[in-house]
Amino acid sequence: MITILSIMGNVFSTIQNKVEPQLMKTIIEEEIQRLTLEEKIGQMLMVSFNDNQIEEYISTHKIGGFIIFTHNIKDYPSIGSLTEKIYSTGLDTLGIAPFIGIDQEGGTVSRLEDLFYPIVGNMTLGAANSQGLAKEQGKIIGCILKEIGVNLNFAPVVDVNSDYRNPVIGLRSFGNNPEAVSTMGQAFVFGQREAGVISAIKHFPGHGNVDVDSHYGLPINPREWEEIEATDLVPFKELAANGIEMIMTAHIKAPNIDPNYPATLSKKTLTDLLRQELSYEGVIITDDIGSMKAITTQYPTEEAAIKAIEAGVDIVLIVADGNKVEKTIASLRKAVESGRLTEERINQSLRRILKLKLNYGLFKPRGQESLYKQEDLNNKIIAHNEKVYREAITTISNTLGAFPIEEDQKVLFITQGKNHYLNPLTKTSEGLDKLIGQYYNSFDIIDINSKNSSNIQKILKDYERIVIFSQRGYQHRLMSQLLKDFKDHPEVVLVSVAEPYEALTIGKFSSHLGVYGWQWEGLKALMEVLIGNTYPKGINPVSHNQ
Repeated sequence: MITILSIMGNVFSTIQNKVEPQLMKTIIEEEIQRLTLEEKIGQMLMVSFNDNQIEEYISTHKIGGFIIFTHNIKDYPSIGSLTEKIYSTGLDTLGIAPFIGIDQEGGTVSRLEDLFYPIVGNMTLGAANSQGLAKEQGKIIGCILKEIGVNLNFAPVVDVNSDYRNPVIGLRSFGNNPEAVSTMGQAFVFGQREAGVISAIKHFPGHGNVDVDSHYGLPINPREWEEIEATDLVPFKELAANGIEMIMTAHIKAPNIDPNYPATLSKKTLTDLLRQELSYEGVIITDDIGSMKAITTQYPTEEAAIKAIEAGVDIVLIVADGNKVEKTIASLRKAVESGRLTEERINQSLRRILKLKLNYGLFKPRGQESLYKQEDLNNKIIAHNEKVYREAITTISNTLGAFPIEEDQKVLFITQGKNHYLNPLTKTSEGLDKLIGQYYNSFDIIDINSKNSSNIQKILKDYERIVIFSQRGYQHRLMSQLLKDFKDHPEVVLVSVAEPYEALTIGKFSSHLGVYGWQWEGLKALMEVLIGNTYPKGINPVSHNQ
């Protein structure tokens, strides 16, 4: 981490609305004295919402945080008006503006997909292996969020993706090398911080070594403590030491940390490990406890909220209807009145929350000056994507030299259900044939899912090269069989457009390239490599310890 800190510099102090420590302490203690119990509890909640709930949630329930989903976003002008309404209503009513959060990770998780061109995902950045590009990505996303009035991003994901079967992390991870995940994650955070946006890294103590999606069940990380410490915890330990503002919990159980409770509800995980052993002083927020089945199948939302705070959580995230929110508020109040939760325990969380809000200017009206047009931000994304993909295309193997492929060779391209992409220059969906036609004179494209795929074996002799696009093809019956049949074929090039786990699951291929995404910029960079105009520069981000 010394290297990245020396490259990035200490930008933390330059972008915050920094308050002198003694003055900050005085302000916070005065606020704690001023706020009622209901207002304190409200500061410890972040909720999903419909537009017509904003005033009630703030005026009646004193809510201190809101999370935006796609259903809240109508168009570019209205999202700014929405966040201004949330911010100003909170500031006018409570004297403290709310956190306004979103999941804008890039790649497969983007709530702003209808407003902005998609930016690359973390695994593509991991393959590019550039701290500068990771920081640039954080800065671009941060500028977008700042422009629309969002002050908190639940990103980056710093889970070390160790299990190829992981159904929920995968491309969202920078890879399976703990140190690389740490440095790339820290660079991303620096970028967002420079833009004035809070980063909440996730999911502590690591969601990468599981094979269950916590939206639908309770994942188990079976690792021994020594493995967890050497792998899953590394990014969190490094970023905690460098002042990360917020950490989101994972709804996973790690029996060798706590055999009884999932991390979100575990005092051993959040207080003993994160607070005491890792010396983390920032804000801890839960993942959603209102709808994710890892929690809801075990506890009612209101009981889970109490248990989470008992475990050491500062903010409880509830993605649910207003009824669950109201029940949770009532239960938290009763827990304080009965002595199950002390008001001093509530105040401990308030000190961390208010410190973060002070540092990011949430005690004063936000500026209204627009710095970027929507088109300018989209152009920044496209230019950034092109740079990343040029660095990310990876040679997994090329023992028989099936690429480069000359322009006059006859090529068969085999796809897996995706034959179109969005061209950012024309803003239209284009067929893959249009891009390939810019590079090759004679080619055909077959979709493995089409009725024509049964003839692939018969027609192979008609082609000098075969390029197979696999999107987790090892999980697809027809593609999996095709890959097994042709992994040693001297004229076949496998292209992974998701995580390149084909070598791990099916076997090493004679010629194998990694792209890590299905975007125009990535496919264009791939074609430049296939035809020999450039060479692959990326590293395989999931090759560590395989």
